[in-house]
Amino acid sequence: MKSNQTDSTSSIEYRIISTNDLESFKEIQSEYLDKWTADFLKEQFSKSPNLYVGSFLEKKLVGIAYGSINKENSAVLNGIAVKYALSRNGIGSRLLGFFEEQVRKTGSRRIGLGSGEGFAEQFYLKMDTNPWKLKPSQKMDKFLQTKVF
Repeated sequence: MKSNQTDSTSSIEYRIISTNDLESFKEIQSEYLDKWTADFLKEQFSKSPNLYVGSFLEKKLVGIAYGSINKENSAVLNGIAVKYALSRNGIGSRLLGFFEEQVRKTGSRRIGLGSGEGFAEQFYLKMDTNPWKLKPSQKMDKFLQTKVF
């Protein structure tokens, strides 16, 4: 999927988030994921702006995915969410695909995705990730999914 491409079946546009979208981004992020301050969001966004992507319905942000590149040149998906009223319609899957496209442009060929048991884990498995269980001493989510392309 190319930048600014619109999904003709549902009028959803997938594109990189702009600074003008950060307030709407923060609303979705705070409701479903992390509760970052506006200043912290701006700081994180400035580090990897091309890895902050969104899905837009009638120019309104309805889904987000965001990440960063680590020291090993692997991408990390820090969060993905679609507004509940629009969930389970393929928007998250296409949003993750668009995120992957942006990761490829960085030169990275691996994405790490943290998940626990349940919906997130099932979603990532459906998206062809490779799960592995973390050691009990590691203080992260129960499972880490990786996708290599």
